[in-house]
Amino acid sequence: MANSRRKSATKGRQTSRRTPRKSTRNRTARSKPRKKIGRWILLAMVLSGAGYYTYPKVQQKLNSVSATDEISVVGVEERESQPERSTVEVETEETSSETAYNLVPDWWYSFVDSTWTPFLREKFPVKEVQIRGLYGVDESIITDALGDLAGLSIFEVPIDEIEDKLEKHTRISRALLNREYPTTLVVEIKENREIATVILEGKPFGVDKTGLILSDGRSGYRLDAPMISGITLKTKPGKTIENEAVLMALDWISNSNHLPRISQWISGIKVNKDGIIRIEGMNNCNVLPGDQSVNAQLAALDKFLATDNYTQRIGCELDLRFPGFLIVRKS
Repeated sequence: MANSRRKSATKGRQTSRRTPRKSTRNRTARSKPRKKIGRWILLAMVLSGAGYYTYPKVQQKLNSVSATDEISVVGVEERESQPERSTVEVETEETSSETAYNLVPDWWYSFVDSTWTPFLREKFPVKEVQIRGLYGVDESIITDALGDLAGLSIFEVPIDEIEDKLEKHTRISRALLNREYPTTLVVEIKENREIATVILEGKPFGVDKTGLILSDGRSGYRLDAPMISGITLKTKPGKTIENEAVLMALDWISNSNHLPRISQWISGIKVNKDGIIRIEGMNNCNVLPGDQSVNAQLAALDKFLATDNYTQRIGCELDLRFPGFLIVRKS
């Protein structure tokens, strides 16, 4: 009897430990997988990328461009409309890349041309050109480099080519073209500014701090910079001055530009083959430079101009040839 009780107790413990299995009969049927639209999206992206990379090549095959709209060019001081001009066909040299380009089937060009070209020209036409940063450069230089943009989309504009063309001008240090969607091109110009003026063949030309002779500025542009005189230069615009005396004078002027009193006071520098003869200033006053550093001489001159009523002095001579002293002589 005791044995039967033990068996029943053991059997009860074993059955209590068992966990009932979940029934699979009541599981809900899984929904059918959705259509994989990712494949179509991927295909569209591939076609878009291919169209983007082949689109510039397609444009070289176009024989003409419709010119029906006018493009407004916004400069620094005025806004004017750019007239329509005829399209100039560009001839390109045959290169290895051009050979590879010809391997693409013609139907692909026809597809891209018929699909992308009308869409881009309709949605992103060039309607306005904004020119920023002009000071001494004539606006016509910018418009000539841009060429005929009528009827083109902002994606068809050869930005790198135009930037390189503009930066060949001696007065342009940096040219940057940006697209402002949907219909605007922005041309930002950083100019080379003259710090001095020299005479070449009887005509004044600006010179930047590196000695580069700049070409003529825009119409009516005034060369308001100290004149370096006393020596004949045999060079031309676009070249860099190598004469040591002129470079010494440029060093004087360049270092004085951060000192407003001196930069406003200097009117010119007289040089010869040996160096600087004198610095000419306001009211016919002259400075005789010494052998010490340019910055030390400028500091002494600036201290004098800050404490003395130099505007009342006429025809004086300021001698800096003695280190630590500035001797004032009356004419």
